[in-house]
Amino acid sequence: MSTFSHRCRTALSLLIALIALSLAGYIAVSGNVTYLPLAVGGALAALAIRRIGGGREHLRAILTRVACWIPALAAIFAWRHSASSAAALPSIARGIVSGAGLFGEIAITAWLVIRVQRVTVRGWTVAAVWDLLLGLADRLLIYAFLVTGLRAFAPVLQPAIAAAIAAPGVALGGVVGAAAMFVALRVPTYAPTTAKHIRALGTRNGAAERAQRSNEDIRRTALHEAGHALLYAVLPRLPDDMAISVRTAAGPADPDLGVLMHKPMALPRGEKFLRWEMLMVRAGAAAERVIYGHAYEGIRDDSQRWVNLACRYLGAGFGEVFFAPPEEPSHVEHNRAALNALRAEQDLALREFFEQNLAVLYDLSDMLAEAGTLRDHALLEQIVRVTFTHAIPKLSLG
Repeated sequence: MSTFSHRCRTALSLLIALIALSLAGYIAVSGNVTYLPLAVGGALAALAIRRIGGGREHLRAILTRVACWIPALAAIFAWRHSASSAAALPSIARGIVSGAGLFGEIAITAWLVIRVQRVTVRGWTVAAVWDLLLGLADRLLIYAFLVTGLRAFAPVLQPAIAAAIAAPGVALGGVVGAAAMFVALRVPTYAPTTAKHIRALGTRNGAAERAQRSNEDIRRTALHEAGHALLYAVLPRLPDDMAISVRTAAGPADPDLGVLMHKPMALPRGEKFLRWEMLMVRAGAAAERVIYGHAYEGIRDDSQRWVNLACRYLGAGFGEVFFAPPEEPSHVEHNRAALNALRAEQDLALREFFEQNLAVLYDLSDMLAEAGTLRDHALLEQIVRVTFTHAIPKLSLG
């Protein structure tokens, strides 16, 4: 897909999304659901336009989003016929509905202000605008769902509310108990670091020989590994059992501070795959340069691996002429110039790619730094947010 068509598709999807979001805001504030089908259709159309050409993972992201919206939308449609107007509710119920509505408006406004500030600090990108619009749409839908439900069931809840007011101690105990049960049963979105994951990193020393790493070091490693991981969005499909991990404690003999793991991929190892592999290897350092302005010593192994891959790539006849092996000093100089030119070209492509996906890079690295290990759905739901550039498009290796 050309850069021009990509920009047109992006602009069209954002315009439709803004219209749909405006309708959703009107519905949430006014309670008039006449335009609800139009708002939902617009949102789905914007998502579809945005994800065109994204592959199976992007289609899965659309279906997941729709699956989350449908139950709430169905409930709003079902309840709106039986929901009483605020003026017709009993006094206690009317106060609760009004209070819940006010709290919801304050909460959504506060979330929007915080998110806008966060995006402003990190940089406004297309991905960041999309994340902001989708997050706001989710919260407006939840707000409409809760307010409509309260209005529909207020007469039923009236006796329970009166009993809670008459015995506040019992009511408070019930709330605290329910909150404790929720915390105890809550399933984390991403897997915490375990001894099994640490062993997978190649542990050699006992825990007593390791020193706790600083938060800054952990986040730097997480950013590096997140950079590698985002390049996997380019492939037609993600490898099985993919996971990324960072060490929270390390010793002198530990081979890696972070690692990306997955099962071997059965993909054709032609020119496109070799180029992707080179980009993926340099992606960790490129992500560090975009955020910090420079890379750190930990990229040494990546750099040597890239040189080996680049020699195979050029030696196979892809790209610049390459002498393998060089037979005289002029051949050595020519090979060095060819490698440097290829490295500069790929570094530029990676910088453009990460600048376009800055919000995803930040979010994935933050999640990894907090969790220690990410795998399966938690990793996939970030990778599918990646958007592609002219220099790094979605690959078809068939």
